[in-house]
Amino acid sequence: MLNPNVISAYFQKLGSFMDKLNIKDKPQQIFNADETGVSTVHDPSKVVGKRGKKSVHSKTSGERGENVTALCCVNAEARVLPPMLIFNGQIVSQSLMGNVPANTLFACSKSSFIDSDLFSNWFQKLFIPNLSPQRPVLLILDGHSSHITVDLLETAVSNQIEMFCLPPHTTHWTQPLDRSVFGPLKRSYNLCCEAFLRQNPGRIVTRYDFCGLFKQAFNEKMNLVNIFSGFRATGIFPFKPNAIPIEAYGPSKTSVVEVEVEASTENGNEDRNEQNQSRVTATANEEQPVSAVSPQVPSTSSEGNYLREILRTPKVVKERTEKKTRRVTEARCLTEREFLDELKRKEEEKNRVQEGKDQRKREREEKKKTKELEQTLKKSSKAKKNTQKRLAKNKENDRTLAKDQSDSCCTYCNGNYMDDDSDDEDWVKCTRCSDWYHESCTGKFGHELSHFIEIDDQHCIEASCSDYGDNNTEYTLSQTSEGSVWTPSASQEDGNSKKRKALDSFLLTCGASPVKKTLIAEWRGCSERTKSDYIIKPPKF
Repeated sequence: MLNPNVISAYFQKLGSFMDKLNIKDKPQQIFNADETGVSTVHDPSKVVGKRGKKSVHSKTSGERGENVTALCCVNAEARVLPPMLIFNGQIVSQSLMGNVPANTLFACSKSSFIDSDLFSNWFQKLFIPNLSPQRPVLLILDGHSSHITVDLLETAVSNQIEMFCLPPHTTHWTQPLDRSVFGPLKRSYNLCCEAFLRQNPGRIVTRYDFCGLFKQAFNEKMNLVNIFSGFRATGIFPFKPNAIPIEAYGPSKTSVVEVEVEASTENGNEDRNEQNQSRVTATANEEQPVSAVSPQVPSTSSEGNYLREILRTPKVVKERTEKKTRRVTEARCLTEREFLDELKRKEEEKNRVQEGKDQRKREREEKKKTKELEQTLKKSSKAKKNTQKRLAKNKENDRTLAKDQSDSCCTYCNGNYMDDDSDDEDWVKCTRCSDWYHESCTGKFGHELSHFIEIDDQHCIEASCSDYGDNNTEYTLSQTSEGSVWTPSASQEDGNSKKRKALDSFLLTCGASPVKKTLIAEWRGCSERTKSDYIIKPPKF
């Protein structure tokens, strides 16, 4: 970017701005601020060795060290402001603050580099309090992003401080601190590190030794000679637009594209040559070589000189079209109202775009949470359904188990099949209700069982329906001299009780009574085994 066009525009803008502020002859109001990085691992200086020796060693702290950023500021009157040192870390330890230049400002950052907050802190706490009452003040600095914020520029405008930004990629020639101060400062720091290592064998330079070594170099090289030389070499004070030498431009010098055009030797192409001549500009101050396709004509011939003149290949100057780019390519005054308004507009646009991104991010997060909640509810509903199915299945199993248990119990006496004392007693199943009974509980034996199962089982059903009325009627069993009698009762009866009543009614109809010690006349002819089998046994617990 360092070329005559950019530098010419820079000095023109800087000169007009200084004339506007009327500070061209006031060096105490022209300041320059810049940052530089200093490492705890110094660059060793050259050493003297024996001629022909292939390896010459020099001592340094190590391969990797810690970087410290130093922000320095001087004015054209060679006044030096206290520096700002930025260490790597979250909190600045008190052990780092010893043996430093007076009024040094300490700070820390994640990478030990400067940012907009640190520069604004330096501007408000160190730069403004150390200014003289004379206003306005011109502060020249580079175009680092940390130097260009809306709040900082508004603070500068309110304090009558004008901030001028140098052209990009030109500060090694246009900035006073880079030109003649930071180089000697770092060389002096390297010498101080070498002396420290010689005086302390076995030790290395750490962050706790940095401030003492930096103070020695700072006090030595931040002097009048170096500062004056920097402002004079850059042409800022005294103001000198041609202070930068021509050789500094080097390969960045603006050049033209040269295109060789072959001239036609045929007749009738004069119109084409005239059209080409309108687009071609030949250089007049240097002799152009003959094209490789031009015929070799003897120099002694006048005709040959004429042809050589006609067939001379000119240079074509191709105008380069300027591409639209957002990159800054020129110097700027950062505190001008137009630039400040444009910066505010860009900041608002950036904030609006960021708000849109944050809003979309919140919507995505909300949608994600909603989806996770729906999945959780779905899983919960599925688990609830599974639980209901499991409970229903368990209830069905309980019913099946109860039914199985009821199938293994006598419907009349509730005696369990497995708990029956008489192993030789048979069980009888009713063909109508599918309930099981003890053979003794049926009152039928031998050939009479077929009569109970096939014929008289209807009496069981008829008795449960006709003899005892509707199903809502409740009955209790009472003892009389003639046997057991079912009477209505207020207590709730279950299905087995109804079946027992029906079977009892059936037995009474057949002339048999299941109640112990209460036998009617028809039972007197029965055997003692039959009588004992018809005794109602107490329930077992």
